[in-house]
Amino acid sequence: KLRNFRSDYDYLSQNVYKEDGGVYDEAQAQKIIDRAHEVNENGEKLSATLPPSGRDDMSILTMQRLNDHLPNGPSSPVDMVVDYYLYDYEYAEPPRVTSLQNAVPQRTFSDFGDDVYFVADKRGYESVVHYLAGQYLNTDDSGNVADPRLQLNKVVREISYSSSGVTVKTEDGSVYQADYRHGLCQLGSPAERSYTVQATAA
Repeated sequence: KLRNFRSDYDYLSQNVYKEDGGVYDEAQAQKIIDRAHEVNENGEKLSATLPPSGRDDMSILTMQRLNDHLPNGPSSPVDMVVDYYLYDYEYAEPPRVTSLQNAVPQRTFSDFGDDVYFVADKRGYESVVHYLAGQYLNTDDSGNVADPRLQLNKVVREISYSSSGVTVKTEDGSVYQADYRHGLCQLGSPAERSYTVQATAA
C-alpha cells in the first residue's frame, strides 16, 4: 500500500508567515485568498468559452488582468504567497507563461475531486510507475515489469513527430519508434531544456 497523507489547506489564511517572524493578519490573508479564488472561478468560465483548438488561449496572467486582479503582478508579500500557492506551486511555472486553457480548471481536481494527498512512500515515486505499468504491461514471475516498452532512466535528446508516429532519440544513442509516446520528466524543474522537439507536416 502507498504511504500517503491528506493535505489540509482549510486553514491557509492562518498560516501565512512574515519573513521576519509572526503571521499576517488572518482577515487580510483570507480577503486576498477569496479574491484569488473568485478570479480563478472567472478564469474557469472564460476557459470554457475558448475553442478547443487552443488558438485563442491566453496566459493565466492575462486572465488575471482581464479581471483587474494583480494587473502588474503580485505586489504585497501575501499576494505573492497566494499567487505562488495557486499557480507556480501547482504548475511549476509562473502565471505569465501558464496556459489558461490547459490549467484552469485544473483537470485533476475537476476529474477526481478536491482532496490532495502527499505521497511519503520510502520506495520512491518509481514504485507508483511500476504499479501502474504492471496493470497493463507484461511482468515477470516476481511482478516486475518486463515489457520493453517501459523505458526508465533515459535522457531524451530529440523527439520527432510525423504522420507515421513518433521517434525518440536518447543520450545513449538508442532510438525508439512508436505510434505515440508518454513521457515523464524528472521531478523538479530542469534548469534548461535539454532536448529538441521536431514536427513534420502531414
